[in-house]
Amino acid sequence: MGIRVHALRCANCGAPVEDPKEQRCSFCGVYLLRLSRLELATIDGKVGVFRSLRPLYLAFIAAAVLSVVLIYFVFFDSLSETLLVRISPIWFLLGVVGTCGLYTEKAVKLVLAQKAETLQDGLIKGTASLPLLLRLLVGLIFVAPRLLINLNKTSSPFWITTTTTAVWAALLYLFLVGIFPAL
Repeated sequence: MGIRVHALRCANCGAPVEDPKEQRCSFCGVYLLRLSRLELATIDGKVGVFRSLRPLYLAFIAAAVLSVVLIYFVFFDSLSETLLVRISPIWFLLGVVGTCGLYTEKAVKLVLAQKAETLQDGLIKGTASLPLLLRLLVGLIFVAPRLLINLNKTSSPFWITTTTTAVWAALLYLFLVGIFPAL
């Protein structure tokens, strides 16, 4: 059993990518996307086609909304304050996964359609149609993780979502363990 090597090709022109660290195709100049295996599919004989995980991300958002409704509207009076504090991160992190996944996928689609040059540009353009308050909320989700994630090294919505959720989980844990008890 050996190591499988996958040849990288430009999604735009099909040219081989010589150096996997390259940011742009040396033939056509298009920004190169780095996707996870979950996001790659073979469609009509074309290998390496982007496969959306949108239904999964929508399920996470639905689970977050359902969690909020159950926690704060159905069971609120029967839950202790300690239990509320312990289970609140569930809806928050479910929402982060869903929102982050949807908007990073939207950014990738804008890059593939050549309506955005980079993933960062795609994220900005992907949220442009939202009302200002929602745009700020979605942007806030990416602020802290953006300091740790180099979007030039990965453009996989799945991995950006996973990393962003891990960063928010760590920040939430630090808040709930270190700051919240002192309030």
